[in-house]
Amino acid sequence: SRLQWAGEAWQEASDLLDFVGRCEVQVVLRRRPGVGGAPWRLRVQPTSLAYAASEPGLRLAVCSPTRRHHYCATVLRAEDDGRVALRVDNSDEEVVVDPRPHSVVVAGTFHYKHGQRLVVWRDAGFVDVEVLDRVGGNRHKVRRRSGDPCGADGTHPADFEVDLNEMNHCAPRFEAIADFERARLAYCQEIIANGATITDAITGNRLRVDEQLVRLVAERAAADEVLASEVAEMAFDDLEWVSSADIAVKDRVWAQGSEGYVEHVDRSGRCIVRLTDGSSTPPLPQSYLKKARPVSGVRSAAFDEVETIRDLVPLLLQPNPHRTAGAQMAQPVLVQAGPGTGKSWSVQQLMYFLAEALLGASLKQAPLVPLLLPIQKLARMLRREEQPDPNLVRFYIERDEDLSDEARKMLLQALDMKTLVLLIDGVDEAANLKQAIEEYVTKQLLVLGIPLLITSRPEGIRKRLYAWDFVIMSLQSLSAEEQHQIAQRQLQGEPIFERLAALSALGDDWRSEAAAAHRHFLEERLAVGEVQDSTKGADDLAPLNMRLQTFVAISRMPVLLSVFVCLLRGDLRPVGRLPRDKYELYEMGVRAKIAHDLQGASGPLAIAGASAETAERRIAMVIDLLQCIGEANHVAKRRTFQVADVRRALGQRPELEEVWTALLSAGEVPLVRILTLGEASGGEFQFCHLSFQEFFFARSLCTWAGGEPHPFWAKEARFNERLNDPFFRNAFAIGAGHLGPALAAQRPRWNFDRQPRLTSLGLEAAVHLICRAWPLEGLDLSGVRLASPAPPGSGGGGGAGCLPALLEAMHQGGLPALRQLSLRRCALPSGAAGVVGRILAGCPRLEALDLEGNCDLLSTPEAVEAFERELPPEGLMELRWISFRWCHLPQEVAAHLNRVRQSAMRSLESSDMTGNRLLRGSLGVAHRPRR
Repeated sequence: SRLQWAGEAWQEASDLLDFVGRCEVQVVLRRRPGVGGAPWRLRVQPTSLAYAASEPGLRLAVCSPTRRHHYCATVLRAEDDGRVALRVDNSDEEVVVDPRPHSVVVAGTFHYKHGQRLVVWRDAGFVDVEVLDRVGGNRHKVRRRSGDPCGADGTHPADFEVDLNEMNHCAPRFEAIADFERARLAYCQEIIANGATITDAITGNRLRVDEQLVRLVAERAAADEVLASEVAEMAFDDLEWVSSADIAVKDRVWAQGSEGYVEHVDRSGRCIVRLTDGSSTPPLPQSYLKKARPVSGVRSAAFDEVETIRDLVPLLLQPNPHRTAGAQMAQPVLVQAGPGTGKSWSVQQLMYFLAEALLGASLKQAPLVPLLLPIQKLARMLRREEQPDPNLVRFYIERDEDLSDEARKMLLQALDMKTLVLLIDGVDEAANLKQAIEEYVTKQLLVLGIPLLITSRPEGIRKRLYAWDFVIMSLQSLSAEEQHQIAQRQLQGEPIFERLAALSALGDDWRSEAAAAHRHFLEERLAVGEVQDSTKGADDLAPLNMRLQTFVAISRMPVLLSVFVCLLRGDLRPVGRLPRDKYELYEMGVRAKIAHDLQGASGPLAIAGASAETAERRIAMVIDLLQCIGEANHVAKRRTFQVADVRRALGQRPELEEVWTALLSAGEVPLVRILTLGEASGGEFQFCHLSFQEFFFARSLCTWAGGEPHPFWAKEARFNERLNDPFFRNAFAIGAGHLGPALAAQRPRWNFDRQPRLTSLGLEAAVHLICRAWPLEGLDLSGVRLASPAPPGSGGGGGAGCLPALLEAMHQGGLPALRQLSLRRCALPSGAAGVVGRILAGCPRLEALDLEGNCDLLSTPEAVEAFERELPPEGLMELRWISFRWCHLPQEVAAHLNRVRQSAMRSLESSDMTGNRLLRGSLGVAHRPRR
């Protein structure tokens, strides 16, 4: 029988196909007299290929598992065993293949009439030809046009036959291929001339693009090293599903069209899987299951050797020796990095190196052309069009006003010839268009077979879409040498950066001559008291230590380093200190940058010659203006904004509207990039770096003056949803240590035991929120798997998961007002007992502690001892109630727990020992279950 699909809706249904593109259909048999039977349920893979691939003359492209073409071919005949014989394009080679949906797709059929002009790839170069006749199928007889630089001679006959496919020909846009080559060379020369230096959007300094090489590394496949418990906590979009002969209990798997967890493996190796809907499967062979593992992308030995962005150039320009056969050999690359680590710098650097390498390339090689496509710019173009061209690259080239007519025609020709080297910057920055652009990149652009590199923040994409096709690489932090080079170029010889770097490198050796010399120099630039007081003793070193650690973290990220340069360019003495964290860095850097811009401005906001009070008032008004805009824009999840958005953000504050109008009239708004002006919308704008918008959003949450929490936090039921949202990730990181105190002052009790559960990103945000949340009185982390993988850069590890990060967040002053702490069902391991003890040491007013369901935490005498060692010498003076409910504590820990009770919990009045029948009553206090 044959299945026929009604319409094309199945191609667009996101919930119809499973992860390998299959769906389940039900075949209802027609009932006839004397004929019956139940309906059949089939699992099939819908495809436009159909299974009539044996028809002679059909065009097929033979694919690899990554869906890139190995070659195009024409069907010659069908074999008796169901396979088909093919003739590969532009060769006499005959191959036999099994035409299945994962191995072949329908290739294009091209029929041209006599006299049709074409550009054809021939003998390692494109030539101008004219069609003489169609021989049969896709094969045409063509003649080189007169004036072709590779014209007829003994080796290159004027007339020849060629099989035409998607990779080896296109219609010409130039009179001759030589005209295209001249335009290509001029375009590359313009890139080199204009791209040799890049203006730092924050400091305004011009930096040479080839001086700071961005370092990157390919992700390693670590499926065998990742624990099942870690995979269980990962987001679905960060996983890929693979066949595995090593499936065990608790493994996350895909079975029967749904994901679930293996709950039992019988003696024969068959698995019973608990699905997400709560049902269980019958015993299934392991061959029926797909095991989850973290997405690591395509493995490539060549890309594993890459160390800097320049090393990508030969890989992206690698020639395609089988272009005539229709092969797509280019390997797409995904470069991911956190905010402010240099993604945009890296693609501009790569663009420059590509143009440098391609300049003067011979016509005997593919005339590749680099194109940088910023997604923010493409998104702005798309919003202006009601029905944009589905080919977004062509749409961008046709609408880009920065291109000359000659360059535009050349790029469109290169797109047709499949010779573009496409660099797409910031896939995650498309806001509400992100999903559509991701679909275009992974489903349409990928099959063009052109060299492709895209950049994104890791949390801003659905990583699983790139698992099978892309090499995934990550940008690396700046080395110490790179930090110093950038800082010196930015600061133009100012020695303060070197002094700070030297002082931070000395660590705790504050009494050495070197440390004294550096402190003496810094006294001229910092508050005298801070540096001098830091020599009194170990306790007084902590504030300066903390600020120097922040300085080290700042130095590793280009955007933070630029903000720090703005701060150091001014006079630090009025500020009186180094920044303690990212929030203070942005607060101080933004103020210094605005003061610098207004110092050279003209008009009513100029501060040159104004009194200190007037200058401070004008600076504060500009900060208020930017905060209103940044808050509204970030809550709406926008990257760009228009004049109408500004008016809505300013609301009933006409004085700030006047500030905006004055700045716009002067032609420059501090920290804001003017994208367009004078359109019907009044213009389009964006912050010069997304992190400034994120800072102003965090600042609005921290400075909210209302009696109730900020509207962003107003619905307590959406608490976890807000923390899980990747769009707000960096805003929470910037506001760490400041968001928590502001929210706790208005809502002193926090409950994370709700739906949706915190993801790894949500847990990272929660850690940032808890940091220095001194007014907090109640904290419920029940059900939060604190022993799951620590967020990147959080400092977790050693089997304790996120607990070390949580400890670090609470370390600075602890939570002095906390009275109730619930860690129920957090799956805390015995190795985390000491960390839990240190956390409790920072909660001197704790009255109730709930450890229900943590069976492993205090399961050994060693764990109890580690817990006791970390408690404060005076113990938990105000602890009145503790719960070990359903911890199933063994009898051998009874004496140790009783010692802890007598030494560190002397005020304990009652406990809940339900589920610990061997220890019930062993703490010597009344039994009181949790209400």
